Amino acid sequence: MQKSKHIYEAQVLKRVWPYIKGLVLDVGANIGTFAIPVSRITRVVAFEPQQKMADHLRFNIIKNKSTAQIQQKAV
Repeated sequence: MQKSKHIYEAQVLKRVWPYIKGLVLDVGANIGTFAIPVSRITRVVAFEPQQKMADHLRFNIIKNKSTAQIQQKAV
């Protein structure tokens, strides 16, 4: 996965991981730092409206064999 400059997502993921169940909506998914790991345990729909970021997200989903679905829309 392409690396993010920030570790915020990792901190959030560590805290919410035990509570993740059912469908997860990642609004503003960026490159998938949150969506891709979460898709290993549940269904994820990742929303990313910006073309460049959505392209990176698609690449990362394929590279990581993620099941996350992309919606290139603003929410």
